[in-house]
Amino acid sequence: MEQNSDFIVKALSLQDFLIKHPMKHEDLARLLGVCVDAVNSWSCGRRTPRPQILTHLATLDERFIENPLMREKFIKSVPCTVS
Repeated sequence: MEQNSDFIVKALSLQDFLIKHPMKHEDLARLLGVCVDAVNSWSCGRRTPRPQILTHLATLDERFIENPLMREKFIKSVPCTVS
């Protein structure tokens, strides 16, 4: 868990995030501010996301839960394949 002075955010794995919020890697890369190749390499296990990225995923998870309309803009009907 990463602790901030105001709140605690539980880090979420990429696989857990994509299971809960299936979306295109391009959309996730845009939301995280990284290139698509980074998301692709994390998804197939070639690389591991930095702790800051995992914390960002947890924050996105919370925002998607709080705001279903925002979530619907990014969710696709067929889940991404994750290793």
